[in-house]
Amino acid sequence: MRHWDKIRLSLRSLFRRDSVERELDAELRFHLEAQIQENRAAGMSDEEARYTAVRTIGPITQVKQEVREMCSGMLLQRFGQELRYAVRTLLKSPAFAMLSILTLSLGIGVNTAMFSVLNGVLLRPLAYRNPDRLVTMYSEVPRISRAYPELPVSAYYVAEWRKQAQTIEGVGALSSSSLNLGGSGDPERLNCVRMSANLFELLGVQPQLGRNFLPGEDEATKSHVAILSDGLWKRRFASNPNILNSTIQLNGESYSVVGVMATDFRFPKSDEIHRMIKMPPQTDIWIPLVFTAGETQAMQNQNYAAIARVKPGVSVQTANSELNAILTRLPNIPKQMDVRVHLSTLLSYCWPVSTSRTCC
Repeated sequence: MRHWDKIRLSLRSLFRRDSVERELDAELRFHLEAQIQENRAAGMSDEEARYTAVRTIGPITQVKQEVREMCSGMLLQRFGQELRYAVRTLLKSPAFAMLSILTLSLGIGVNTAMFSVLNGVLLRPLAYRNPDRLVTMYSEVPRISRAYPELPVSAYYVAEWRKQAQTIEGVGALSSSSLNLGGSGDPERLNCVRMSANLFELLGVQPQLGRNFLPGEDEATKSHVAILSDGLWKRRFASNPNILNSTIQLNGESYSVVGVMATDFRFPKSDEIHRMIKMPPQTDIWIPLVFTAGETQAMQNQNYAAIARVKPGVSVQTANSELNAILTRLPNIPKQMDVRVHLSTLLSYCWPVSTSRTCC
């Protein structure tokens, strides 16, 4: 029997019960009389023919019950009976009814809220392209690891990994700062992320308006471009569709707006990329991160978080081994420091329990 036929028969059994019962009773009696006639034709007496027919078909009452259950009407009938009983009970005790409704509403609300949080934090995949191949990293210097177990990376590491690494598609560095937005309107303090020009491309995200940063726009002579968050675009610029290529003032310097990120875009936070890099809870604006010449030629301060994308078919362990091998060959790192780097998938770093993160 098709699903629609079952549903139709179930609803008919619920709302036209008397009619269905009469039809079922008539049909069963018809089959019983037909079997009795067949038994008589086979030479049985009237009493023997009826007895054999009842044994063959079954007692009328029992067969009717089985047919009702097969047609799924009993489920709806029982539901209707239980519902009517529940309504009568609640109407007799209004105070108990209100308490029951309030308890159910509170329980459903709490469960919905908990699921929303769990879905956003644990279950729903990050809105990046192939997030399982994105890795964050931290460095370690064994002689100071008790005091500083997880250090950020230096611009020198990033520059050399970009030149030599074969297991990753790219690596981007980032840091945070605050900038004053001037120009028309009241001055406003913005949460800013400075990042390598290739970082949005590594994450696999695109602005809703405009473009990502272009290669080379994180060089000192080409760095005065900016990408706005959707919130800043709406709050400060009234969702102006002509915002692209307009000029804004950041700390008294002119920047050209080249993009606006999507409404639901969420940039990684501090506990998702590196706990020592204080990322803002909500980013207002992104600008290119410019390394100085000294930073990329020798080991200086380790000031940057870093995100890389492992190539398809390459394990995190393999990429981790290659990046460490590159570090051991760099001439401008004192050998006694024994610097090491540890990779972790961005997904596992986002997991709220730190002990669940796996490092290579």
